[in-house]
Amino acid sequence: MPHERPDRAREEIRKLRAERDQLQRNARLHLSQQLDQVATGDLTTRIHELTTDKAEVEALLSAKKVESDGLARRVTELEDELTAARTSLRQMIRDHSKRTSPT
Repeated sequence: MPHERPDRAREEIRKLRAERDQLQRNARLHLSQQLDQVATGDLTTRIHELTTDKAEVEALLSAKKVESDGLARRVTELEDELTAARTSLRQMIRDHSKRTSPT
């Protein structure tokens, strides 16, 4: 049966090709899953970094707002003091003028 050997060889080749194709599919799937895990891990790390950075920026912003509010209050106080000093100086000039002016 010489015809039977080539048929068996063809069948063996067909089986080996099917097995090869299945192994390739499994390898691609496994690689894809590994890449997904790496990407997810990288994203998780980056999200954590960004969340930490955001918290730091918010804390800095809050501190700067407190500082800015304090400086704004101080400017208002200084403006009030300047207004009071000008008023006092005007009054002193008027009083001095009254004392030195001939009546």
